[in-house]
Amino acid sequence: MSFTHPDGIALASGASISVDVTAMVTGDADVSNNTLSDYSVDGVAFWPTKAVVGEEATGTWCGWCPRGMVGMEYMEETYEDEWIGIAVHNSDPMENADYDTWMGGQISGYPSGLVDREGDIDPAAATLEANFLAAIEKFGYARIEVMPLIDANDEVEIRVRTKFAVDMDQDMSLAIMIVEDDLTGTSADWNQTNYYSFQSQNLPLVGAGFDWQAEGGSVSGVTYNDVAREALLGVEGDNNIIPSSVSENDVVSYTMDKFTWNGDYDKDNSTIVVMLIDDNSGEIINAVESHLKNLIIVEQNGVTYYVIDGDTYQLFAGTDLVPTGLASVPAVEDLMVYPNPASNNVKIVGTGITSESQINVYDMTGRLVLNQSQLGIQSTNMGSGVEINVSNLPNGVYNLVVDTDIRTMKQTISVMH
Repeated sequence: MSFTHPDGIALASGASISVDVTAMVTGDADVSNNTLSDYSVDGVAFWPTKAVVGEEATGTWCGWCPRGMVGMEYMEETYEDEWIGIAVHNSDPMENADYDTWMGGQISGYPSGLVDREGDIDPAAATLEANFLAAIEKFGYARIEVMPLIDANDEVEIRVRTKFAVDMDQDMSLAIMIVEDDLTGTSADWNQTNYYSFQSQNLPLVGAGFDWQAEGGSVSGVTYNDVAREALLGVEGDNNIIPSSVSENDVVSYTMDKFTWNGDYDKDNSTIVVMLIDDNSGEIINAVESHLKNLIIVEQNGVTYYVIDGDTYQLFAGTDLVPTGLASVPAVEDLMVYPNPASNNVKIVGTGITSESQINVYDMTGRLVLNQSQLGIQSTNMGSGVEINVSNLPNGVYNLVVDTDIRTMKQTISVMH
């Protein structure tokens, strides 16, 4: 059973306390086991969104592998954004040699599965779900954001931004995968061998588009999803991107070198998966996925704008793409900044702003001129917000960027003394 206590605990980031929890139930004959003692609670800067990665070892030749296909489909339909599935094929037209070789060293046979790379399991729906439910409860340590951009020339640029919720002193790697859905073929090697068939073991199995028991021993017309296409930084990732020591609220931004999209992969059915991996255990700490976003770069009055799926951004500090607030492009309407123009203090009100938010102010060249964090929440006549002092900035126009646990927002402010 789940319980919510009416009294919350205010715990600063980095602090720890010990809590005793007792549950009393009417008619309970044994009260000796009603208390959980010395339950440790640690304060963190924020709670990262968590996603769990399931990797399935499969192949069209594998007669028991329809079980894994059904299990992977069930997980995706049931848990949506919390689940990221990757099917690693062996000895069939969808095989990626590097991923397949690595997977072969992790498993004992086919079909098999890994959940956050914590062990070889059966990829049936029940087993995947049980391991997922254990993994999703684990702390994610960092919030990962990925923006995969593709332009009209099929040039791809993948931007990854990782923000850490706690101090960490360990070696970590960043892995970036291309995964594709809706693959099918007409030649015999695309047919799925099926031991659940009435012609073989005659066992019930329904899902992934078929009643497998009613099908023959070789099934044509199968649509394969979550297929591992490429491991862009290697299957185990690159350990030179994330520093071995990071502090809470540290942000690590990484932009891959541009590459030309492989025309064999359907852009509309492909996703980019990013994993943060613990080098010591090999386990996945957290992950995120995103579809490719169409990019158009526009030059206007000496300023470069990135138009991404219709939303307009600017590049600041050489790394971060943030929404623009200039009059000529869409503004962030729910970020209120006043007074504007300002001479001394500026009040900032917006969704998700807390005392842990980060506020940066850039001049029109993209140079960082003011940075403020550990903010004090104040009550204003427009709602709860924060305040910064711009009295030391020269007269001019600036871009104010607010980074919250939810998103990054931007508005333009004028300073006039």
